[in-house]
Parts: sequence; structure tokens; C-alpha cells
Amino acid sequence: MTGQQGQYVFVIKPDMTAEVRQVKTSAVHNNETVVAEGIKQNEQVVIDGQIKLVQDTKVAVKTAISQTGAGK
Repeated sequence: MTGQQGQYVFVIKPDMTAEVRQVKTSAVHNNETVVAEGIKQNEQVVIDGQIKLVQDTKVAVKTAISQTGAGK
């Protein structure tokens, strides 16, 4: 997302709350963006519902559902 301070994402902290994290991107290809700085490997990033979030909001992780209906 883009805000007054630039591009940012919400990272899910171990206590299941959202943390605003400033990021720098390096490329966009086929509607996918490469994050060059701001998150670490294996951190979880909110990809749905982030418009309703603010710093320290409690979040719930949902499993993706494939087109056949089986969870991934």
C-alpha cells in the first residue's frame, strides 16, 4: 500500500497483531511486486483486508483455499 510516508505493508507479529512496516520495492511484473527492503524472510504479510487495519490490530490467519476447495 502507499501512504503519506511511502510504501508500506502490515506484518503479522508473533502476538498476532499487525505492525506497519515501511518497504522499498524494486520491480513489478505481471501485477506482482518485489519487496527489496523492509521485511525479512519468513515474516507473514497481510494480503487481504489490510484496508481495515491499523497498528496493533489483532489479526487472524486464514488458510488459502484452492479452486477444488481443498486447503493449501
